[in-house]
Amino acid sequence: MPNSQPKTTRFVLIGASLLAALAGYINTLFLSLYLLPVSHLSGTLSRFSLDISKNDWSDLSQISGIIVGFLFGAMLSGLIIGNSTLQLGRRYGVVLVLEGLFLALSAWLLHLVPLLAVSLASLACGIQNGMASNYRGMIIRTTHVTGVITDLGVLLGRWVRHKKVDTWQFALLVLTLFAFLVGGLLGAVMTKLFAGNALWFASALTASIGGVYFTWRHYQSTLVTQL
Repeated sequence: MPNSQPKTTRFVLIGASLLAALAGYINTLFLSLYLLPVSHLSGTLSRFSLDISKNDWSDLSQISGIIVGFLFGAMLSGLIIGNSTLQLGRRYGVVLVLEGLFLALSAWLLHLVPLLAVSLASLACGIQNGMASNYRGMIIRTTHVTGVITDLGVLLGRWVRHKKVDTWQFALLVLTLFAFLVGGLLGAVMTKLFAGNALWFASALTASIGGVYFTWRHYQSTLVTQL
């Protein structure tokens, strides 16, 4: 099928952009409310080290919840998908719906048990990050941009040296970076307007994307069965 690869590439570009925007939105929301990042762990682990050095056990328990939640979410994603190579037809829809449900639970608990709500949001981001797939030699990251900026820098360095650079790789990195930024800006605005209730929007959108993918996958399998 000669058109399958371009079709998959378009799917990857759109999907990665949507997920990066969601991660930027969620991370900015929790930074705005609690000064805590939930979509990545580099700074969180550094804060974990600081808490130990200062014997700050109250903050340490909160930071530990973020780390454990992210780890558990990634484990769930690995259990459900089972493979790191991106392939249309895998159970990404189930994972996204599950992520949306955990975000909804986090939104519900945000004003009741904030510590648990933060951990659940981190768990949801871990689920999404666990979807990170290898596509045509590139790792697709959507919950943090350190690797994205690194890959973009390497790609630009190769281009300066007059090496061949695939346009789709450049487009994927730029779109992911831009989407994370735009999602963060939207998250800041929505948090200012709706406070913690802004998380419900991210929950609904994530579950909806998962539902659309699940429906499409079911439709494709039905077509194959009828052939």
